[in-house]
Amino acid sequence: MLTQLPGSVYQIAYLVPDLEQAARHWAKLTGAGPFTAFPHFEFVDPHYHGKPAPIDLSIALGFSDGLCIEIMQQHDERPSVFQDWRVEKGYGLHHVATLAEDFPAALDQWNADGAPTVFEAGFGADTRLAFLDTRESLGCYLEVVEYTEFVRGALTGLREANEGWDGQEVLRSFGA
Repeated sequence: MLTQLPGSVYQIAYLVPDLEQAARHWAKLTGAGPFTAFPHFEFVDPHYHGKPAPIDLSIALGFSDGLCIEIMQQHDERPSVFQDWRVEKGYGLHHVATLAEDFPAALDQWNADGAPTVFEAGFGADTRLAFLDTRESLGCYLEVVEYTEFVRGALTGLREANEGWDGQEVLRSFGA
């Protein structure tokens, strides 16, 4: 059962050089997993600083009890919220994420509070996300994810996989 509520931090995310190696490391060190990989994740209409920004990014999601762990690997060097962070800060913590039932209102509020939107895109079943520049206040980006039935179902499934996980098959492909 998913316990995160909209507005709370439900995820911490890391930029890594090797998705498979990072998943194995997280599982061994913390028991997080299993991780579900989304190779070459396809964002819908991605924009970085207001300009079209297609990128080649793979992600994997897994849970450690109630916390979602995301690991991300960018395969190209095109400018993005991920690549520019890697060049500036290196690999490691990239963002924390929150869920928003009223996505436009949440973005408006964060923007008004001094956290500008730097990346916007869609994914899945008509779901939107945005990265806000909270590097000065939080030390990393803040990702706001629209809390749709699609997201609720996906996160619940990933959490349930962690609850019954035997430690085997650390990295699974989506749909497998």
